[in-house]
Amino acid sequence: PTPGRSPPHLLPNISRIDETRNRHIPDNSAPAVAEPSAPIQAIRVRRRETLLWGVAFLLLAGIAIGFVSLSRRAPEPPVYHQVTFRRGTIRRARFAPDGKTIVYSASFEGRGSQIYWARSENPEATSLPFPNAVIHAVSSTGELAIGIRRGSTITLAEVALAGGAPREILEGPFDADWAPDGESLTVIHKVGDRDRIDFPVGKVLYDPGPGVGLHDMRFSPQGDLIAFAEDGPNGTMICIVDRNGKHRVISSGWGDAFGLAWNPVSGEIWFTARESQGSSGGLVLHAVSLSGKHRVVARAPGILLIEDIARDGRVLLKQAQWPTSMICLPPGSSKEVDLAWFDFSGGVGLSDDGKSILFSEGGIAAGAKGGVYLRGTDGSPAVHLGDGYALGLSPDGKFALARDSRGLVLLPVGAGQSRVLNTEGLEFHSAGWFPDGKRILFSAAQHGRPPRLYVQEIEGGTPRPITPEGVEIGPVSPDGNSVMGRGPGPAVFLYPVSGGASRAVPGVEPDDQLIRWDAEGRKVFLARMERPAGLSIYRFDPASGRRELWKKLAPADLTGLDRSSDADSVLLTPDGKVYSYTYMRDLSYLFVVEGLK
Repeated sequence: PTPGRSPPHLLPNISRIDETRNRHIPDNSAPAVAEPSAPIQAIRVRRRETLLWGVAFLLLAGIAIGFVSLSRRAPEPPVYHQVTFRRGTIRRARFAPDGKTIVYSASFEGRGSQIYWARSENPEATSLPFPNAVIHAVSSTGELAIGIRRGSTITLAEVALAGGAPREILEGPFDADWAPDGESLTVIHKVGDRDRIDFPVGKVLYDPGPGVGLHDMRFSPQGDLIAFAEDGPNGTMICIVDRNGKHRVISSGWGDAFGLAWNPVSGEIWFTARESQGSSGGLVLHAVSLSGKHRVVARAPGILLIEDIARDGRVLLKQAQWPTSMICLPPGSSKEVDLAWFDFSGGVGLSDDGKSILFSEGGIAAGAKGGVYLRGTDGSPAVHLGDGYALGLSPDGKFALARDSRGLVLLPVGAGQSRVLNTEGLEFHSAGWFPDGKRILFSAAQHGRPPRLYVQEIEGGTPRPITPEGVEIGPVSPDGNSVMGRGPGPAVFLYPVSGGASRAVPGVEPDDQLIRWDAEGRKVFLARMERPAGLSIYRFDPASGRRELWKKLAPADLTGLDRSSDADSVLLTPDGKVYSYTYMRDLSYLFVVEGLK
C-alpha cells in the first residue's frame, strides 16, 4: 500500500503530524504519544485561564443579580407589639427616658382615668397613685407633666416618675411638653378667648389671635423648634415656632388632626389626620419634613393615632375605634332606640312632632366632605340630603340648614334645589332657626375676631349682628324676640333681637349647656355632664334662677366613655316627651411598632 494511505477494509496506520513542518511522516514503529510543543502548551494554558475567568465572571454576575434581586424584594413589614389588652380608652402615652418603659393614662371598664407604667415586652402594668389624672409628657430626667381633674377644673402639675407629691403649676385646659433638657415646660393654654403657647410657663411665645385652636404640641429632639397643630377656618395646619416666636406653616388643609410626634431618626413630624377631599376620608398616619415634603406612613383598618417615637425609631401607636350611638326615645315609646346610620352619626335637630331627626355623618363612611341626613325616629332608612354638616331643621320640617364648602346652605328635605345664603366674609361656628322659619340665628366671626351672634333672613339681605363679640349661641325664645347666649365671659344673658340692653340670667353654671325653651316659653332646658359618665337634664327658670332635675341619661355600659355624650348633643321636642342624645365610645389599645418608616 502507498505510505500514508490505507485500504478501506484495513485498520489505518497510525501517523504523526509534524506540526512544526506541517507534513505527514509515516510511523512504522510502535504507537507513542508525542509531547506537545511549547506553543501548544501556551495555548492550552490560555484556554484554561479564559475558562477560569469565565467561571469567575459568571459567579460574580450571579452574586450581583442575587444582590439586586434581594434589594428589590419588598421590605420586611412592621412588627406590632401589643402593650394594653383591657377594654377601655387610652388617653395618652409616652416613652420614658430609657426607651423601654411606657407611661400611659387610661380609663378601663368605665372607671376614671389613671396613670400606669409598663414595659413594652410585658403586658402587666403598675398604676401610679394619681386618680383622675392624664399624662402629658415625660422629661429626659424622669419628671412627669400630668393633668389632674377636680370637678370641672383641670390642673397642670409635675411629679417624679419615681414617686412623690405632685407640684401644681397651672389651671385650665392645656397641653404641655418638656424641653429636651428636662428643665422647663412649654404649654398651650387658654387665656380669655384665645389659645396661646408659653415657653417657659408665663412667657408668651406664640398667640394666633381669637378663634384659633392650638393642640398636640411637641418639642423637637434638638430643642430649637416646637411643632403643633393649629385649627383655623380652612382646616388644620401643622406648624412650627422657634424659641424666638417665629412661626411657620409646614403643611396645611388637614381635617381632624389627632396626635403629633417628632421622628428623631428621619427628622420628620409625624401626625394623624383625615385624608384630603376626594379620598377615603379616613384617619391616616402622615409624615412631613421641615421643607414641607409629605408622605403617608401607614394606612390600616380602624384608626392609628401617633403617641410617641423613641430615639431608635420605635413608634408608640394607639389603635382605636370610635363607634357612635345616636339614642332616641320615639313618640309614644317607652324604650330608647339607636338611630345611628353609619360610623359617626351626630344628632342636630328634632322635628317638633318628634317624628324626624336631622343628623350629620362625619366619619370614614361620609369621607372628608361629610354628609347631611334625615331619618324617621321610627327607624326608617335615612335620606341623604347633601354634603357638609347639619346645623338645624326648620320648624316646618321642609329645610335643613347646613354648612359645606360654599358656606351656609339651605337643603330641601323634599324636591328642590339647595340655596347658598349671603354670609360672605364670615367664619361659622354654629346656627339655628327662629320659630317663624323665616330667619336663622348663627354664630360667626370676622377673620381674627371673636365670634358674635347674627340674624339672617333666608330670603336674602345681609347678616345683622345682635350681640357683642365673644358670645356663644343659645336658644331663641318661642316668641322670637330674644336670644339666650353665653358671654362675653362665663355669664349668660338675654339679648333682644331688635336691639337694646341685654339682661343677665343668674343661676346658669359654666358647665351648663343651653338646650331650648319649653313649650310655654317660661323655662329653659339645661344639660350638663356628670362624672364618670352621664347627662343630667334640668328645667331652669330664668326669672328666679331655680332649677329642677328633669331626667338623667346614660348608657348601661360605661366602658370607653369619659362621658356619655356632649351635652350640646341633647335634642328635645318642646313638650320634652321625645328626646335624643349622642355618645361616642373610644375603644383603644396601645402598640409598640418596630420597622415603621
